Amino acid sequence: MTDRLTDSIPIVKWLTITVVVVTTFLFFSCNLGERSYGEVNRRLSEAISIEDSDAVSALNLYEEALDELLGEPDSSMLRETYFRMGLLFMRWSLPEECVASVQQAFVIDSMRGDTLSMVKSLRSIAFAYESSGQLEKARRVASHELGEDVNTKNSTLKRLNYDSYSRYVDMQEMQRELPMVYLDEMSHITPISSELELAYLAWLAERDQNTSEAIKRYRQLSETRSHYVRGFAQLHLSRLLLVAGQVAEANETLDRYEETNALIRKGEQTTKRLLQLHARYQDARSKKQIGRLEVLNHRQWFMLVSGAVVCSLLIGVLLLWIRVSSQRQQILKFRIDKLRQWREEYLHQDNEVRKSSAQTAQQTDIYQKVRLKLNGGDSATMNDDDWRVLESTVLRVYPHFRQRLFELCRLSDHDYRVCMLLKIGIRPSEIARLTIRSDEAITSTRRRLYERAFGKKGKPTDWDEVVKTL
Repeated sequence: MTDRLTDSIPIVKWLTITVVVVTTFLFFSCNLGERSYGEVNRRLSEAISIEDSDAVSALNLYEEALDELLGEPDSSMLRETYFRMGLLFMRWSLPEECVASVQQAFVIDSMRGDTLSMVKSLRSIAFAYESSGQLEKARRVASHELGEDVNTKNSTLKRLNYDSYSRYVDMQEMQRELPMVYLDEMSHITPISSELELAYLAWLAERDQNTSEAIKRYRQLSETRSHYVRGFAQLHLSRLLLVAGQVAEANETLDRYEETNALIRKGEQTTKRLLQLHARYQDARSKKQIGRLEVLNHRQWFMLVSGAVVCSLLIGVLLLWIRVSSQRQQILKFRIDKLRQWREEYLHQDNEVRKSSAQTAQQTDIYQKVRLKLNGGDSATMNDDDWRVLESTVLRVYPHFRQRLFELCRLSDHDYRVCMLLKIGIRPSEIARLTIRSDEAITSTRRRLYERAFGKKGKPTDWDEVVKTL
């Protein structure tokens, strides 16, 4: 039974270590998603700085930042990335992509309850619809009919909504009077309503043959930010100047028109590259999202299986601990019963018999040799032969000593030698000299053996009494 207990204790230790290791691994695996935003900040700053000179690279940087931030659905940085992407799309005549991106920013604004950012996002969406001539949708966005939940009780928000709503109603009236050629090109016009109104006024003056007024209006549009509006104005202006006989200025205007057309073609190429890049990104993102879902699914299964394993290990450790504890209690009860039995046998012995046994042990050669060493007559230490002779002498006088001693607990060679010396009546201080140990070490050995045998602390003299009864 003692051997089984001894074998079970290392198993408990290893199972406990295994549980700790697995739990630690699960803890760290759950925290692998934590990220540093330093690299994302760097990408965003670089993208903003090169938007004007290299729009394609800027979009690529924005999309890389998105990949890093998609695990944080309510992040202000994620919102800013979507918003900046939307502005980039708007500048390069990609209204649909702009709306899709800014709508993502608006969703994050709603989650965060950031009213001012919600207004910015909504107005940007409305501008994107306006740039493509979809004034009805722009008006609906401005009046919050797009299905988004916005706190319209905010006075500032209500005022902005009303102003935008009225402006789009007026622009719809204007749009109905514009020629179809102009309407076809409205998908490329940047969202500045003053340009649309000025172009309309110039066209009306030209239609009414008010040449001087038309020339004045078209000249005002010759440096506008929209290349399409600028080209429209320069083409009409050159024609009017030719009619008015101002050939040199007309030729100069046509040259500027050619430059504007080159800018338009260059912008269209950039727009095309942006569209291709974004399409590839969307495709890669879809694949990555599928891969992420697969990884998440595998991770969830791993967590479930790992949790089941940990629970099983914990239950196993608990059951084993209960078993070991029960076995230990049985062993301790067995030892106490045995010790009680041996004590009764010892007490029932005649005093003469006990004295005779002690005298017999003290009359042996090995005992005399031990006393000689203690008295200084022999300075040599006890060697292995001396210890074997002492053991045979003790077992001859006390035949059951070794068996009973090892039934109580496990002993090292040193422990066994201390017990043999105690059995033949050698004092602890003398044992220290014979075993070349300190008195404190012998005291600790006796105290430790008692605790090992009976599972509770005791005095060194308590173990001496146990040894005496064996």
